[in-house]
Amino acid sequence: SFTALADAVQNSWDNSASDELLDAGGTIPLDRAITLKFDQDTWASHYKIQVPANSGGHIAVFAQHFPIEFEKNYHYLKDASGADIEPEFEQSGSDCESTTA
Repeated sequence: SFTALADAVQNSWDNSASDELLDAGGTIPLDRAITLKFDQDTWASHYKIQVPANSGGHIAVFAQHFPIEFEKNYHYLKDASGADIEPEFEQSGSDCESTTA
């Protein structure tokens, strides 16, 4: 269920060092916490996500901000052909509780 997945992700984040940075242009790893480092010299920072073949084309992304907060003149998530990808489900962080102070 989504709730079980969200709980597992929150636990993983709370127990991670979360100091691993990924520079713009890199590939976002799956199954671990990471901090994206935006390119300060350009208006957009791009990252890749490799969706596993056995995922049915679906992944869950948990983030500190909604991606739409950064959207300006360019959609925040696109497929390899450049077509926009829209989320099937979103939940506000205010609905989640952290186990850390």
